[in-house]
Amino acid sequence: MLLPNTDPEAFSILLDLMHCRTQEVPTAVTFDELVELAVQVNYFKCHGALGLYPARWIEHLKAKRPNAYCDEIVKWIFVSVVFNDCEIYASVTCLAIRQSKDIINTLDLPIPLSVTGTINLERKGLLKLLFRDVELRRHRLEAGEIICTAECDSFRLGALMKQMKTHGLPWPRENLDYKGLAPESVAKKIVEFEKPSSKLSCKGRCSGLLGPRAIEELIYHRTKLSGLILLPEQWR
Repeated sequence: MLLPNTDPEAFSILLDLMHCRTQEVPTAVTFDELVELAVQVNYFKCHGALGLYPARWIEHLKAKRPNAYCDEIVKWIFVSVVFNDCEIYASVTCLAIRQSKDIINTLDLPIPLSVTGTINLERKGLLKLLFRDVELRRHRLEAGEIICTAECDSFRLGALMKQMKTHGLPWPRENLDYKGLAPESVAKKIVEFEKPSSKLSCKGRCSGLLGPRAIEELIYHRTKLSGLILLPEQWR
């Protein structure tokens, strides 16, 4: 039998579990060992032999998960899929959706395409919502629908287009695939749009560059609350 190229110590732990030598099995492992164990469990399809040990191992490590998208988050996605941890899976995929800039690099881990594809689809969907909010505001200003005063609206339209250019943000029709764009960083840039100072007569209804009711903050909070996907039914 051709064995995967993995850590022999992890393989030894797996053998002890498969042969019921539980007194030899550690109650805590390193994260690298956990990933190695997940690779082998996925390869041998022996999930049932591990009992409650994966939950114990994960419990010791989950608090140390990174708060930013990185290679370790990709490994956590794989671990949560193999060991059927819905809570971890929802958390790390949500982070990947908000902070990844393209389809995720699987690091040669056997993460199903259905998972990486869904994450990328959700990422693009969230970006589409963010840019739609900005585009709608631009259309309202261009169409002459008075939000504040005609002079103020004209001034803000020019400022909005300049801010998009300054922050390197494309209008939706310029980058339909949204490559290189992470929803959370895009939202942060939108929040940082500066409302131009002006001595124009203003009725006080334009609290921000994008309009009243602090729409920039609403956009930012949308990225915080969106992106949650559940572990596929076949892995529960």
